[in-house]
Amino acid sequence: MTVNTDPNAAQLINWTGGEAVPGNPFQRRVNTTNSEETTVTASVGSTSMSVNVWVIWANITFVTSGTNPAANLITFNNASPNYNGDQLGVQYSTNTNRAVGKICIVATLTPAGICSNTTSGWNFIQEKTCQVYGDGTPVSMLSYSNWVDDSPLPSFKTIIPDSNNNLYSIDAPNIAPIAVPTTEVYYNFYDYITWNSQVVSSTNNYWHFQARYNYYSIPQIPFADLGTGTIIIPTNSFYPQQ
Repeated sequence: MTVNTDPNAAQLINWTGGEAVPGNPFQRRVNTTNSEETTVTASVGSTSMSVNVWVIWANITFVTSGTNPAANLITFNNASPNYNGDQLGVQYSTNTNRAVGKICIVATLTPAGICSNTTSGWNFIQEKTCQVYGDGTPVSMLSYSNWVDDSPLPSFKTIIPDSNNNLYSIDAPNIAPIAVPTTEVYYNFYDYITWNSQVVSSTNNYWHFQARYNYYSIPQIPFADLGTGTIIIPTNSFYPQQ
């Protein structure tokens, strides 16, 4: 905050909130280490001027079990009716040869009360890297060795904070028989939050999904895993080419 006044009157200004700026008595700064609201006020006699400074941040958590906590806002039911509704985690389709890893990503915004102060400008961003194999052979059109954008569609995320200062995103990467007799998928993802295109969360919020399909196996999906953190994406398929 900067106050423009007569240089000779610097000693008359009474500041509250924030920190002094060395060498400039007409400015005040706010530490951005902590996510909080700070009211900075400059007073001269009976006249004062104030500004509220918000240092905002988003803490991301992953929910991979139980019921989708964003079910009242966005839902898996319309997107995947054969995968057990809003139940999170690895879910199998009714014909048992397909599976999804259903996850809800929750971003809690701070400081408390930000939901009523800043309701626009928020966005949920996701990127991925992945490798897909069909019959033991890499499927190049479905694989990305570098991180690429994988941001959720508008119907799979919220961009206005709720009363709990939360934003939500859901995802459900899947395994399906794209080749016979085997298909393998290995995905790494990370998520972050932006406000007016500025990143306001850490970018090391990683999660993964990996699974294998084998036509001759019982069950046909003998392995599926959804969890936090990254996996080492294999450079060779688990199943040999038939």
